[in-house]
Amino acid sequence: MHPVYGGLSLKDVAHVVIENMRKRKFRVALTTANVFMGVALLSSMMMLNNLYAVQAVRIAFIPLNLSEYQIWVLTISLVICITAILNSMLIAVVERYKEIGIIKCLGAKNSFIILLFIMESIFIGLIGGALGFAASLIATSILMLIQAGTLISLQSYLSIFLTSMLTAILISFIATILPAYYASRINPVEALRFEV
Repeated sequence: MHPVYGGLSLKDVAHVVIENMRKRKFRVALTTANVFMGVALLSSMMMLNNLYAVQAVRIAFIPLNLSEYQIWVLTISLVICITAILNSMLIAVVERYKEIGIIKCLGAKNSFIILLFIMESIFIGLIGGALGFAASLIATSILMLIQAGTLISLQSYLSIFLTSMLTAILISFIATILPAYYASRINPVEALRFEV
């Protein structure tokens, strides 16, 4: 692989991120659960709305059409989700304060620290998004079969899956921008003296 940063390949950076996630399993699980819940709600609403819209109009596919009430509920839940992820990532910065100081003392630039946090948020978004969509797919499909006796089209499922995954990555990314910037601005000398 070609080096992406100071001699490190993207595979090496991903390895560092995965190791950090393994060390902090509980925090990562809580952050992933936030993404999971937001995506599960989004996916379920889109699937059910798609089913009811198809039944009412009798056409094969209606693009993700949500009512004003659903948009408000979704917006509030995603804002709460972003706030919880932001809090979790700020805790991650505090947990890794000395580690970040050591990395910076060894020559890491601010952009590298930001890259580590952004990659972690993308991994969390992918995992939480996939799990949230899968849980929503199972629960909502059972509900659709019980209530309507039918499911929505494969095209609708694919569209909802893509929207769910993009939303998961986006909310994780947005929530990580501030903590990543804060982590990149840490003074290495102060970080080495820091006691948790």
